[in-house]
Amino acid sequence: MIFVGIPAYQAEKTIKSVILDVLSTAHTAKNMTDTYITVVDDGSTDRTSTEAESVNVGKLRVPVITVRHKTNLGYGAAIRTLFELAKRDMVNGDVFVTMDSDGQHHAKDIPLLIAPIQCGSADIVLGSRFLDETKDTIPKVRRIGIENITKLTNRSLGTSYTDAQCGLRAYNRKAVKLLCQESTVDGMGLSTEVLSIASQGNLVVVESPVCCSYGGADSSTQGKITHGADVIGSLFQFILERGSKWVFLSGLLFGLFSLIFGIRLVMLFNDTGVFVLSYGLLMLYTTLVSLILILASINVYTIIRLKELLRLGK
Repeated sequence: MIFVGIPAYQAEKTIKSVILDVLSTAHTAKNMTDTYITVVDDGSTDRTSTEAESVNVGKLRVPVITVRHKTNLGYGAAIRTLFELAKRDMVNGDVFVTMDSDGQHHAKDIPLLIAPIQCGSADIVLGSRFLDETKDTIPKVRRIGIENITKLTNRSLGTSYTDAQCGLRAYNRKAVKLLCQESTVDGMGLSTEVLSIASQGNLVVVESPVCCSYGGADSSTQGKITHGADVIGSLFQFILERGSKWVFLSGLLFGLFSLIFGIRLVMLFNDTGVFVLSYGLLMLYTTLVSLILILASINVYTIIRLKELLRLGK
């Protein structure tokens, strides 16, 4: 089965056409014969839910389900709701697809997008706007932002993605289960967080070319500047969390040096009766550095975990 999830916010003008586009593709694509569509309305104050539900009028081979958040929680929260719904219904061999509600993505790209998962060669497939000939149609400011965030992501994760921000993506059941367990970001930074979790979980991630149209409404729940800051902030959180482990290990290493200098200092004092100042200073220095690094890593880890617990209400 193919589960298509669409996060939507204030998308009354575009959501119906997006759903109809998926329905049309599902009727013709051989690898989308069993397709289900779920829309998560992230607390819209317009007719987004009504427009999505109106598609169900009449006999449809592809059912459309609408789930509504009482308040606007953010793009990441809507995607996480879709992950949870998909995990509940998916079995091995199924594919979960996410796409935006603003009409920028084309459903005709889904059959190619899901193929690597269906043949078992990938856990996650990222849609990439930079592998298609339409990449030159991306607005300049948007293109520069995507390219820079993607470069930052690649440097942080040691990857070579061409597009780390496209919302058109496909996941297998293994990836969905892992993301349900690990994902915490409510905002637009979830796109980058997914790649971080995939990297830590050793998931196989590949890219597939997709087209995008930028003539319609922009359904981003945040302005472009806030959007970029949210994404970069999410990436830095991952770096800090992953880096805190290395900082802790470095602290232990300096602690070991301090112990060696201390033992050497005591041995020399016992043999000569002379307190060697250089060894004393080295022991003091390495002890202080060790304590600073260990305490810093513990503080970072604690802050991140407290943030997660507060979000979960525990």
